[in-house]
Formats: sequence, structure tokens, C-alpha cells
Amino acid sequence: MNNSRCTEVEAGLGKIQSEHWLNVIKGKSSTGWYRGQWSGVHRHGYGYMKYNSGVEYEGEWRKDVRNGFGRLTGLRIEYRGDWKDDKRSGFGIQHWSRGKMVEYQGEWVNGKRKGWGRAKYRDGERFEGQWRAGGREGLGISIYPDGSVYEGEWKNDEKHGQGRFISALGTIQDGEWRNNIAVRSTILIKKDIQQDLKDPLCT
Repeated sequence: MNNSRCTEVEAGLGKIQSEHWLNVIKGKSSTGWYRGQWSGVHRHGYGYMKYNSGVEYEGEWRKDVRNGFGRLTGLRIEYRGDWKDDKRSGFGIQHWSRGKMVEYQGEWVNGKRKGWGRAKYRDGERFEGQWRAGGREGLGISIYPDGSVYEGEWKNDEKHGQGRFISALGTIQDGEWRNNIAVRSTILIKKDIQQDLKDPLCT
């Protein structure tokens, strides 16, 4: 979704007119209150839904399901972005108030992180790269709180394949990784680091 479209849609959020219907929607997955536009008996257009679980959605609807741009809040998350067939699909940003991850912004498919995206973790780690089935998979780069960096292949949210790890001191470990462990690699140490590692009593 381009920026102009996002601006246009967001301008409509929170401005639903009072004359629109207020009703209770009863169903296995959508019990709660809805205020917004209708098409016949279907939620269609702009609308606000507050579910009995406490989750709130405000945005676009199409024939009773979330489609288009919308904002979801509740259960310690906030998502703002694209929807398709009632699932996060397209580009979106999600924040978590608890858990390992703090923020993800990027592509979604059928409710899962898939494609290219950026993530921030609670421990300070930052990642940018490819995702699949909600986890890091493909090519990506991760920067850790101490300044060390891993750049290379990922699988099942772990370093897996060809990659290079550069420590905070500048030591380079280049080779093959499996399940976050280097199994075949070459370690390069800069001359200035080698000097720092020398025992001062042996000089």
C-alpha cells in the first residue's frame, strides 16, 4: 500500500458517523459490538469492532471480513497495516508489549510474517531480511546488542547455511552454520586484535 493510500485510509479511521448502525454480531469468532458501514446484512466499508475478548479493530471491511487497511489492538499487541480475508496480508507493522519481539515491520501472508521485513527484539537485537512461516528464513543480517553482526543464511529462525559472523572485537568467522552453530568455518583475527590478545607478561 502506497503512502498516499495509507494517508487517505487513516484519515477515515475514528471518523465514523454516529448515524451508522450499532449492533451485536454473534458468531464463533466475531462476538462483540460493531459500529460502521453496512452493505445489506454485511459489515462493509469503514467500521469499528470491539470483540468480547477485548480486541478492537478499526478499518476496512468487505462482506463481513477484514479487508483493506486497518488497526488491531488488544491482547498485548498492536497491528497497523493491510488485511486480506480476515488475516494480516500485505505490508504491516506490529508491536508487542511482552515477549521476545518488540516490533516487526514488513510483509505478511495469511497472518504470518513472510517476505522481507525488519524486527526489533527486547534484548536489543535487530534483524533485517527474509521471513517464512513467521520465522527468519533466507538471507538476512542481524546486529546484536554488543555490536557483533551475523550476515548470511537463516532457517527456522536460526543461523543455518553460509554466513559470516563478526564479533564486537572484529574477529571474523566465515563458513557454514547449522542450527546457530558454526560447523565449518575460517576464523580471521585482525593484527590489532592479535596485539590486544597478547599476554603483557610475555612481551
